[in-house]
Amino acid sequence: MKSFKEYVAEGTGASADELKPNVQKDDETKAMEPKAKGEKEFADMHKGDKKKHPVAGDHQFDGSRDEVKK
Repeated sequence: MKSFKEYVAEGTGASADELKPNVQKDDETKAMEPKAKGEKEFADMHKGDKKKHPVAGDHQFDGSRDEVKK
């Protein structure tokens, strides 16, 4: 049975240190901009206000565990 290191080396011909991550292209971020004439104004009109929960702590919503460990 091959180890993962052997499997990766066999498939790429390069070591794992030589591999580079994919970089996001500008084309992808441009696609997220509103395209229709009034779409941006519509989205701006319908944004909600964020308020803190009256009873629950922030740790329940952001995933931090500091409050739980106390």
